[in-house]
Amino acid sequence: MTKLPALSKNVTFAFNDYDRDGKPQWLIHDPRRNKFFIIGWKEHEILSRWQLADPLAIVAAVNSETSLHIELSDVEDFLHFLTRHYLIQQSGYQIKKQAHEQKLFKNENIIYWLIEHYLFFRIPLWHPDKFLTRTRIIGEVLFNYYTSLVMIALGIIALSQLTARWDSFIHTFPTIFTWQGLLFYLIAFLVCKLFHEFGHAYMCKRYGVKVPSLGVAFLVFWPVLYTDTTLSWSLNNEKRLNIALAGMWMETYITIVAALIWCNVDNSTLKSICYVIITVNWVASLLINVSPFMRFDGYYVLSDLLKMPNLQPRAFALTQWQIRRWLFDWQEPPPEKFSPRMHYFLVIYSLTTWLYRLILYLGIALLVYHFFIKIVGIILFAIEMIYFILGPIYSEISVWFYYKEKIPFNTRIIVTLFFSLLAILVFFLPVSDSVRLPATLSYQHQFLFADHEGTLDVPLPPTGTAVKANQVIARITSPQLDKSILDTELEYQKNLKELRRSDLNFNYTTQKAVLLSNLNKSASEYTRLNIMRKKLLITAPFNGIVIDKDENLQAGTVIKKNEWLGDIVNVQASQIEAFVTQIDNNRVKIGLTGYFYPHDLSEPAIPVKVIAIEPLNVSELTCKNESLSVETPCYHASELGGEIATYTTEKGQFVPAESIYRVLLAPTKNTPINLTYIERGTVILQTQSSSLAHRFFYRAKKIWIEQSSF
Repeated sequence: MTKLPALSKNVTFAFNDYDRDGKPQWLIHDPRRNKFFIIGWKEHEILSRWQLADPLAIVAAVNSETSLHIELSDVEDFLHFLTRHYLIQQSGYQIKKQAHEQKLFKNENIIYWLIEHYLFFRIPLWHPDKFLTRTRIIGEVLFNYYTSLVMIALGIIALSQLTARWDSFIHTFPTIFTWQGLLFYLIAFLVCKLFHEFGHAYMCKRYGVKVPSLGVAFLVFWPVLYTDTTLSWSLNNEKRLNIALAGMWMETYITIVAALIWCNVDNSTLKSICYVIITVNWVASLLINVSPFMRFDGYYVLSDLLKMPNLQPRAFALTQWQIRRWLFDWQEPPPEKFSPRMHYFLVIYSLTTWLYRLILYLGIALLVYHFFIKIVGIILFAIEMIYFILGPIYSEISVWFYYKEKIPFNTRIIVTLFFSLLAILVFFLPVSDSVRLPATLSYQHQFLFADHEGTLDVPLPPTGTAVKANQVIARITSPQLDKSILDTELEYQKNLKELRRSDLNFNYTTQKAVLLSNLNKSASEYTRLNIMRKKLLITAPFNGIVIDKDENLQAGTVIKKNEWLGDIVNVQASQIEAFVTQIDNNRVKIGLTGYFYPHDLSEPAIPVKVIAIEPLNVSELTCKNESLSVETPCYHASELGGEIATYTTEKGQFVPAESIYRVLLAPTKNTPINLTYIERGTVILQTQSSSLAHRFFYRAKKIWIEQSSF
């Protein structure tokens, strides 16, 4: 092997700390790029003798002067590590070649690079080190032993005062919902976050560490402040832990002060701001910063507590190995060896982190979609599905195929293949399916409404009167409608005369097209108005009984349009009304059969068939009264214990939270039904056989078409 190159200028290394197993660690610092690299005992001994410049001499020296036993390959591996991280002096040609290779790699992965950096990137805004040096005394005061004791005492006082005023405290929140209150809250929120970051910065300066920058980081375009504490790697674990906790430490101080202010001032706006700081801001900050699943304070605290730098990359690599072990009895050694307890802790941590990040990023994408730009939300959703699910799965399967010769054929392989094939069959194999619909069973009934305003000449017959199908049971007259019909008829006759005159008089010929158009319009209007007049005759839709009517509607009463007149019920026939969601609407077809199962289990199931599906979705679920004549779809409202998710408007209407459609069904057998009330139940229809894959892709396509209508 040729002579070893010298280390880069200004590169230093020194003892750092002990790892979780008690082994010493050393830190290599490259001040040019502000980067740190942790090495173990073996690498330290090689680096300590690097000036020998001869690999064989280094191997001999380490083996003779220490209890270690190394080989030439160890020196070669370490040289490769130093070269890859630009820690040795290289010729201009070597530097250009390595940079060119890395550039080619980045170009080949430009899409991956963009995806990764859109998820999280930083923008430095200020270099605060000189300011922090001049004001270092602030950090010394904030983070000393006596200040901590004082704040603990104040915290106990604040807690006792809040407890005494608890009822008043929990009713403070509504007063922030003003523009002025919101502005003050945003200012207070920003100040809290600045104090949080200055907490990290002053703790660094307290330990003599330089703070290069303070700025804004974007997590899927969501801004968060950050402080660059990279140089804290030169400290031991305990000091790094204090730096990681300093931000939450500062916010706790602010919360204690806010609690004392809230308890001892009368200004409503100030009390509201303090309330938000105590609750929303502090609790949310703790939930975000304490979480070890993103690279915020909680992650670095956990990393320092475990004495495990690069916690996530190491845990992820171990989890990938463990998955291969579970699936294939993977025989390759793990990336690192840990105790069984730590091993499975890291695996659970990795799986939880992946799930947490998936939910978080998808939530942000949905937030962007609903409140900002739909197309951006759709693109973000697609990117995150590829980045977090499809991409990792594809990469992992690629590794399996690459090392397929090293995977032994054993019982684990057979079990994995069996369940994989079973999952594929379950996903793609068509199976018989059914759809469940909330429904009500009642006698055939019909609401009677006035189609036009007018005067009631003949009211409905008394309640209990039997009527025949198409029998006229009430009559409304409308002088206004009669006048409109007469005017339209006169207009028609006028246009007809003008048209006939145009055939005889040359001067009218040029206006013939206009006259013909006017004639057609008046004819259409005349037909429409006559249809409306026919509807003023209220007829029975079927043989039945007048079961309910408005007793106040007597002859001569003025009727409004769409005013309720009464109800007719046919006790010889029954009908079932159900509701289907938009997602399942395509699965319900006219002619499908199934059963209506009453909620009263003592009642038998009734065979039914779909006879109609309304094309327009139901805008509200209404409940007029509890008589047999009323469709009671409001029985299904979630506020009343039903199965349809609804919300209540200011007018008391039950509005479905998602689009639903009314489905009408009829019994297929003439089973005698004796109803004393409307029967609530569930309709189960046997639908066409389909696979889970077909349903999934159909629903995804339908949602995509609906939601991409921007």
